[in-house]
Amino acid sequence: MATRDDHLKQARNNRAFAQRLRAEQATDPIARQWAVTITFYSAVHCVEAYFLSHGLAHQSHTDRAQAMMDPRYNVPGDVYFAYIQLRRWSEGARYYLQEFGAHQVQEALGKYLLIITHWVALD
Repeated sequence: MATRDDHLKQARNNRAFAQRLRAEQATDPIARQWAVTITFYSAVHCVEAYFLSHGLAHQSHTDRAQAMMDPRYNVPGDVYFAYIQLRRWSEGARYYLQEFGAHQVQEALGKYLLIITHWVALD
């Protein structure tokens, strides 16, 4: 089973890869879809790292989102909103062929993921 540190390392790696896609393939619509998706998975690993410190591990996105709404875990509303926005965009890219402009990739990384990484103190 992955540890909290394992999840934080994966979150960093995913974030770095999404940033690389954004920088190196900014005009490729498929690269932008994957950058948004990878950004969501960086958020997943941040959230899982947080929950592991509370003795919880989740098997599904639905379970994780429900736990985030549970007041016992004190997940701030802006963190939950950012996570859900990234999840929607990721699902939109993967299942509904949603395309993203460069500004949306920047928003995923520089706004929504940033809220989550600050919350878990990811460097």
